[in-house]
Amino acid sequence: MNYKLFTLSIISIIIFNSCSVEPREIKYGEEACNFCSMTVEDTKHASQVISKKGKIFTYGSIECMMRDNLNSYNDLILASVNDFESEKALINAEDSYYLIHEGFKSPMGANLSAFKDRKIAEKLNGDHKGQVLNWEQLKIHFEIEKKNSKEQMKCEAGKCAPGKCGGSN
Repeated sequence: MNYKLFTLSIISIIIFNSCSVEPREIKYGEEACNFCSMTVEDTKHASQVISKKGKIFTYGSIECMMRDNLNSYNDLILASVNDFESEKALINAEDSYYLIHEGFKSPMGANLSAFKDRKIAEKLNGDHKGQVLNWEQLKIHFEIEKKNSKEQMKCEAGKCAPGKCGGSN
């Protein structure tokens, strides 16, 4: 009887452990960003996504992850971001807080950093010239950015060379 119980316990542990989804270690300096194709080097701003199909996507910055996955959040099983305070430490993106602040440069220019602790993000935003956002607010921020960039493209129509963007001059 003890042998059967032991075997059943081992099988249960294997099944339970195989169901947990965790980010894999990013190979800094070797992997390319899934969005912009630049080499992932920044250990404070990188991010990673795991799809429902188990595919892993690595990004050189949080903004690249956000722009790449803007309309596909339902296809993600896990999104992870580097904690700015702990180099190379990937934390759950949905439980993180984000600081957009000119004093904290990120690889693709959005000045976006992630923090495990909201109080740290607020403290670093001491001058209140930046924004501290949660995951849902960050998604809205990037949806607005996408909408504004499309509107800018429309606004420039007619100002281009003949045959370009509808320009007639």
